[in-house]
Amino acid sequence: MKLFQGILVSCNRHLERACIAEINYTLIQKLGLKKSDIRSHLTGISGLVNIELKELDPTPVVKQMAELEREEEYYVHTLKIKPVQKSITSDYEEMKELIPDLVKDKQGSYRITITKRHTSMKKDILIDAAASVIDHPVDLSNYDWELLIEIIGDRMGLSAVDRGTVYSTKKAFEEKSQDNWFLDD
Repeated sequence: MKLFQGILVSCNRHLERACIAEINYTLIQKLGLKKSDIRSHLTGISGLVNIELKELDPTPVVKQMAELEREEEYYVHTLKIKPVQKSITSDYEEMKELIPDLVKDKQGSYRITITKRHTSMKKDILIDAAASVIDHPVDLSNYDWELLIEIIGDRMGLSAVDRGTVYSTKKAFEEKSQDNWFLDD
């Protein structure tokens, strides 16, 4: 299984290559990134691709990608976009060493969001290990930022991001539909 620093993108099953083409076009043509700074990877999981961003902070890239869809319906194959700030071996101790550096500039309350695929690691142990090195109050519903832990087999991705950074095309569509409720007959 592969997981690199960059962005993790979900799409419908068996449309990974179409999603990669869509994301690469977006990054290069719309956002102006250099082709040499981008490398696309199949993760080995159907419906999930990883775009490696060499020496680029993935968080502002995800925000710029989300902005494209806010202006008009843009994505066809992309369902969700998440930043991956650090990629490590799936190991509790290595995770605990990296988290303090990831969260050092964060203020306010937080929550931990874990997505795990093809691993036997336990969510409660991951949460306890991560929370043990974070000195901020936990708030599961009204948090200011979140620690994202993505596990794909023997690889773990970590990100500390502000609330709303993870972009879901489905949620964006639902929000647009609610905003235009008065147009429906």
